Amino acid sequence: MKNKILYSIMAFVLGFCFTACSDDVDYGVNTTPLLKDGSVVTGSADVTSTSATMHGTVAGLDGQAASAYVTGFYYGASQDNLSERVLANSASEFSATVSGMPGTVYYYQAFVTLQGKVTYKGEVSSLVLTDTKAVTGDYKDLTANSVKLVGQINNIPDNAESGIVLSGIGGDERVRAGVRISSELLANFEVEALGLVPATTYYYAAYVDLGLGVVYGDTKEFTTPAKEFDVDNDLVDLGLSTKWAKCNIGASSETELGALVGFGDLTGYNTSINPEDYASGNIYKTTQDIANRVSGGACTIPTIAEYEELFRCCKVEWMEKEGVAGYQFTGPNGNSIFMPAAGSRIQGNTVGAGQNGQYLSGSVNPSDSRFAMSYYFNAGTTSRNTTPVYQALSVRPVSVAKNVPFDKALFTTKWYLDNGQDGKQHVFEGPFTQYGVTDNWNTISNNYPNLEQSIHWEMGVGNGWIGYTYGKDYGYMEFVEDGTFKVHRIAEDGTVTDEEGTWSLDLDNKTVTVDIDVIAANTWLPNKKGTLKILTMTTDGIQIALDAGDGTYAYALNYYSEAKRLELVKVM
Repeated sequence: MKNKILYSIMAFVLGFCFTACSDDVDYGVNTTPLLKDGSVVTGSADVTSTSATMHGTVAGLDGQAASAYVTGFYYGASQDNLSERVLANSASEFSATVSGMPGTVYYYQAFVTLQGKVTYKGEVSSLVLTDTKAVTGDYKDLTANSVKLVGQINNIPDNAESGIVLSGIGGDERVRAGVRISSELLANFEVEALGLVPATTYYYAAYVDLGLGVVYGDTKEFTTPAKEFDVDNDLVDLGLSTKWAKCNIGASSETELGALVGFGDLTGYNTSINPEDYASGNIYKTTQDIANRVSGGACTIPTIAEYEELFRCCKVEWMEKEGVAGYQFTGPNGNSIFMPAAGSRIQGNTVGAGQNGQYLSGSVNPSDSRFAMSYYFNAGTTSRNTTPVYQALSVRPVSVAKNVPFDKALFTTKWYLDNGQDGKQHVFEGPFTQYGVTDNWNTISNNYPNLEQSIHWEMGVGNGWIGYTYGKDYGYMEFVEDGTFKVHRIAEDGTVTDEEGTWSLDLDNKTVTVDIDVIAANTWLPNKKGTLKILTMTTDGIQIALDAGDGTYAYALNYYSEAKRLELVKVM
């Protein structure tokens, strides 16, 4: 530590001299240290009865030449006397091997030395040379939120602990630093992992903890199946400003505790305590919003205001439901939800389950991005809170989406291009609306966020830059119940043409397939037939998207209905 302080002072002084003492040249020395406390991590060890391979990592030396630093391990027979040293390869992940007699205990500590001057060290760990082996078995009974994992221990010692370690991030060291699920100490054992997130890959390994060292099996992986989110049945209307999900992320019922999730973690099994491994800005409706991903865009992580509304406007009762403690919320309309007190987790240590609930919001602490805003409750108190971004909390989604029904009966009618031949607006601002090519019925009608392309531009009467002019390709198009598609076109010179084709609907994907061009005014858009997305549809109007062909933009052709036309005629 003295060396590090001395080196920093020297670097600062030299930097000051170079920048302040020259009138002709502006020199500068970067005084920001390459490494900091926590940059060097002492990892696990792979042991046999006569040897051990120790592992370590260093963060912050990417791009540095291997000759600029040295890595290795101090080790010895006691924690206070690491008198031996072994060098390793100069890389962000490094390892080295030592030998000994069966039963030998070594204490070891990873280190990195920069330019032969400044040394950074990790924590001290221990290992024991042993012929005990952990064997990672296969998984079974996999669901969207749970799995059973199998392991085997050879040469079981007394007073050991065995089980499975589970992580949402791959790589042996990240897996071995994961969440432990302990088992009964048997040669063959099985554990159940809960709180998993649908459509997510996880990594696991068997372990046996000997007290002075841990033996690990090989790392294996599995991917949970997807789980369809049902907007009608998975959300509850409490009579508040938003609907609340029936259960937590990672749970399949209201009394299951579900996943404990760090800020921006999409797995529920990230055990890093480095803030850089988590989100540093608000995550609502972003790719780091776990509620948004699990629900397919129908939900988001709640705001603090929504938590406060929940407690303020509902009848709130602390209770045990099916043996699980938590709060029952009964809304103004009589509907209710239950939120279990699932506690929280830092690294692999879960605390407070059954006593308190800590629920994540989508907001970062505006004064310190290393902390997230959360909501805390127990049997006697509730309050907003701030928690480190790496502290894993429960997530209860809230709705951002609607579930607008697609009524096929509305579709089979005549449609006229809005703001078309008569030059007037009837339902929409103009004949076209610009959207992203990935937009669809859910993103436009049902308010699902489009994380890839947030594009919305209304083309009013004066916006003619996309090639639109009045007086060409008007008339109407009609979808007849028998599958006939009729187009009555009026050209710029007044020529009338009648065409007839066919149409079919894909009700799941909300698309229509036509074999002749739709009415599209005078537009350069290249594709006016084939399979086209329906973005919105009401009694008055419909929007059908045409791909602009550039991979980014689509243009909704905006039409008003025959019913709307007749209504306008009556008004006139």
